[in-house]
Amino acid sequence: MPLHSTSRCGRRRINWIWRSRGALSCVLAKAQKGNLWVTLQAHPNIVAVATLLELAGVVVTEGRELDPSTVKKANEKGLPIFTTSHATFTIVGELAKLGVAGVD
Repeated sequence: MPLHSTSRCGRRRINWIWRSRGALSCVLAKAQKGNLWVTLQAHPNIVAVATLLELAGVVVTEGRELDPSTVKKANEKGLPIFTTSHATFTIVGELAKLGVAGVD
């Protein structure tokens, strides 16, 4: 399961997986501090939401390319962002195998 880091950030503890179904408002309503956000979204607003909620990081799936401003904002905020060509479902499943629980 290759994940590629796009930001220069230190290690963080992940306490839950939050899988986004699309809308940022869903993440704002349900994600909690320390969650890892797995999403298809790759625009700069993911950094704003993730830092506001103090998420552990973001995994952008299905080969989505990050806007350069997203990477820049993530580095400025110290937010780890990873990218992968795998589907969101696959990544969440692999993280669950490693013992990282999901959030409903």
